[in-house]
Amino acid sequence: MADPLTPPPAHTARWNTFLQNCRMAVGNAQPLWPVGRLTRINGLVMEAAGLKLPLGSSCRIFPQSGAPVEA
Repeated sequence: MADPLTPPPAHTARWNTFLQNCRMAVGNAQPLWPVGRLTRINGLVMEAAGLKLPLGSSCRIFPQSGAPVEA
């Protein structure tokens, strides 16, 4: 077990600084909102243009009127 009065090695201090900077960067990050447009709806199948998502991905649809719909 390390002595609590002994300062940490230099590489530990660098890692702690790096991780603290990463925490700040994550805290300041803004989520991406990929935007597309529905081009066709046939039953339960919806086709969109402008989105680069894998088949079966979930998304939220914002109709011109009404509440958002999870799809």
